[in-house]
Amino acid sequence: MNASGTETSGTAIFSLPCLSVVVANYNQAHYLPGTLEELENQSVRPLEVIVVDDASTDDSRAVVEDFIATYSYVRLVQQEKNLGVNATFNRGLEEAAGDYVYFFSADDHVTPDFAKTYLSLLARHPRAAFCFSNPAEIPGEGGKRRDFSLFISDTPRALSGPEMIQLLSRSFFTFTSNSVVYRRDALMETGGHPEALDWQADWFVNHVLAFRHGACYLPGVYCPTRVLGGSFSAQGLADTGEQKMRVLRALDLLRQEAFADVAPAFREAGVLPEMSLRAVAWAAASPAHRGYLSAKLLRRACAFSLWSLFRPLLPHPARRFARWLFAGLTCRWRSELRGGSGSRAES
Repeated sequence: MNASGTETSGTAIFSLPCLSVVVANYNQAHYLPGTLEELENQSVRPLEVIVVDDASTDDSRAVVEDFIATYSYVRLVQQEKNLGVNATFNRGLEEAAGDYVYFFSADDHVTPDFAKTYLSLLARHPRAAFCFSNPAEIPGEGGKRRDFSLFISDTPRALSGPEMIQLLSRSFFTFTSNSVVYRRDALMETGGHPEALDWQADWFVNHVLAFRHGACYLPGVYCPTRVLGGSFSAQGLADTGEQKMRVLRALDLLRQEAFADVAPAFREAGVLPEMSLRAVAWAAASPAHRGYLSAKLLRRACAFSLWSLFRPLLPHPARRFARWLFAGLTCRWRSELRGGSGSRAES
């Protein structure tokens, strides 16, 4: 990369696209200084950092205003009342001016090369709706980081919509929301994060975009997330009635005209917002939703439910080995992808 913000690859020279970072904040003033410093220290700085404050009652506003006094690319958007994380992200999406947008919780982290690495790959594959990477967790305050490889590819890669169907039908993983950088116009076309889905909104949007436009994958870890007890999604998953409602709402959306183009891809891949036998039972018990079920989905739900029983009993290295072993079962498909589709990204 040269000083003008361009990259060279062989004889090709291209400019990196612009990135807007939306920081969702609610009463996390103690995390904001570290978050904003990490974004300031990027090897390629974002076009803008938009802190959307969801009616915090702590001193979050004062913290952000201190940064704004020094860094003009940081700005604060305040919501008059607490609307929740999806409404907060959607407000940031409306405010964003960049080609790409990243949604960042105030207590998460990014590596110094996060923006440069993501934007470099996306610049080579502008049709992809988003880029994602391997997840990592930091337990509590200052816990040791644990990395989780998705074993999709050893090198950066662009995957078309049909290739994403194949990948998701052969693998058990979800796109960790804090590791996704979106092409803004593609996300805007979907209407942003569907607020009625609450903690299932990012699952739905990510699959729609992956099947509709394809996505890019980075094999490293660039966005480790802090895991705290009582999180928004953890509370929702623990409430059976609430979770059932969100799963069926997601299937309802797939019956709408706006998503008619990708509904068959969801069924072909055999995916559910919650891959479990209870979610299959919820759909089977509903005349409006049982048509979504398939033999593939049932097999996948059985396999994942079995794995979920044994996973807590295994130490982290054993779980990693099991994921690697399962990924090896699809090595033939991955080899065909490398050689046949021509979608391999430049490293």
